[in-house]
Amino acid sequence: MVKTMKRVVVVVVVNQKGGVGKTTLCAHLGVAAQASGLQVALVDCDPQGSLAAWYNNRQAETPIMAAATVATLKDDIARLRSHGADLIIIDTPAAITDSVSKIIDLADLVILPVKPSPHDIRALSRTVSLLGDKKFGFVVTQATLQAQITLQMTTYLSQSGPVLGIIANRVDFAESALRGMTVTETSPKSRSTNEINSLWATVRKTLSLD
Repeated sequence: MVKTMKRVVVVVVVNQKGGVGKTTLCAHLGVAAQASGLQVALVDCDPQGSLAAWYNNRQAETPIMAAATVATLKDDIARLRSHGADLIIIDTPAAITDSVSKIIDLADLVILPVKPSPHDIRALSRTVSLLGDKKFGFVVTQATLQAQITLQMTTYLSQSGPVLGIIANRVDFAESALRGMTVTETSPKSRSTNEINSLWATVRKTLSLD
């Protein structure tokens, strides 16, 4: 039975640096949340349209891809709630603009994906400074699990906020994306799936959705 919530919860995935896995996280969290019994809507606010392109290759009807714009996003969220959405996950452009700030204002949780590299650390501070008192957490993406830099990155990030999960750099993420799917669908017994399910469990607990 699908669980109906009293309010809609908004998760925004943000980083001013491109190539860190924002779209991959949105897709995988959306599918994992839907599989857990929530009604999920994905929103692509990135002009590049990577999340929408992934969805266009998808055969499954859920989670839904919702039409929305930054200018009307508050009303769009209310509309999705009235249509039964429990969770809205929003992909954003690789930039820090007024539009991104407006999206962040509507978030219940901001997720910041970060690759384990010095360049990504340097690009992160401005993004974090915009969050104010917003609830947020980091996800280490495209990681080499046993590498020293991954451990150093995780330790460093944990001094600023919670690390919600670590996702390794594996080819099955790209392979599933080509089919409009996620690793939880194409490789349900894989290590990648275990990492995604663990991440979703942490996000769900963080949002008190249990």
